Amino acid sequence: MADSTMNSDAPLPYVNVTGSPYSIDITMSPTTVSALANGRYQLFMFKAVQSAVGGGKPTVWSATSRYSALTKINWTEQYYAYASTQEIRNGVNFMGSDTAQINLGQFLDVSANALVSVSNGGTPQGITARNLTTTPFTTGLAQPGPGGSEPAPVCAFPLYGKNMDLMIPLQKVALVFAAAPLEQGMVIESSIGPAVLVDLTTQNAATLQYDINKGWSWTGNVASDIPADQFVQTLIVPTTDSADSPASAFATEPVRSIGIWTPSSARWYHPINLIATSESGFTDANSLACRLTPVADNAPPVVRGGIYLATYRNADNTSEMWQVKCTYVPGSPDNPYDFAKIQRADDL
Repeated sequence: MADSTMNSDAPLPYVNVTGSPYSIDITMSPTTVSALANGRYQLFMFKAVQSAVGGGKPTVWSATSRYSALTKINWTEQYYAYASTQEIRNGVNFMGSDTAQINLGQFLDVSANALVSVSNGGTPQGITARNLTTTPFTTGLAQPGPGGSEPAPVCAFPLYGKNMDLMIPLQKVALVFAAAPLEQGMVIESSIGPAVLVDLTTQNAATLQYDINKGWSWTGNVASDIPADQFVQTLIVPTTDSADSPASAFATEPVRSIGIWTPSSARWYHPINLIATSESGFTDANSLACRLTPVADNAPPVVRGGIYLATYRNADNTSEMWQVKCTYVPGSPDNPYDFAKIQRADDL
């Protein structure tokens, strides 16, 4: 039943033709490849999303039987958002919904019959769907998946009349090999097999191994197993908000010219890309609190649990650079982010 390339040892590219700044390589033995092919297994991919809205579910981002002993997966972060009149239920497919290309910091405006348009002025770190009617709809983010240019839904959230849903895309991808009757765009409410979460928050590439009997393996902290009973919770990440970040009550030393950088995967103390800035904030020995503005519409969002480099200037005009972990993401752009200091980088 399988294409002969399934059993080849040559790398099999599974790519988005418009570019590929993110990549995952999967290596498998010929025995595992044959067993997967004979069992009619597909490789399913899911993307994680953060939101304060309850009732959200993940959807199948990508499904393919194109795999080999070395499978190379590549994609870009191109954001879309959609709206639908269908309700969120297991197996409902939201492919074909009215969809619009959108950037972080923009609104998806949903009108009658779930027709959509895009406007500016939303929360910088995410995409906000707002219902302009009194009719409930379903909304979610979508992205072109590996191997195709058509945007596919990655999540589904209820969007009630006159309400707004803030959705923050995370650079985390779940991989599952399964013989399941699922298609791209379908809602899933439970685990379908041994799943692994690949965290590309601070690096653009990862290599994993898969064995038909032993499951997933990897080196370092690039990935983690997803417990079967935590599949939905791992991909639909809740967030809460309050007027202040937890650190703001303790961090009282003023700082300015704050920059948040993604670090080099090889040298943690080497900044690579500036993704967000702040004119001012507060710090102490253990934390940093500041409001952030993305440097560009397509800049990756700062996410809870992400590891970054933070630079800033003190009141005496000296500068510092710290490896930090984001411990708090606000739901409103007027509220500060919170970072825990891990180690100072400019002392090396």
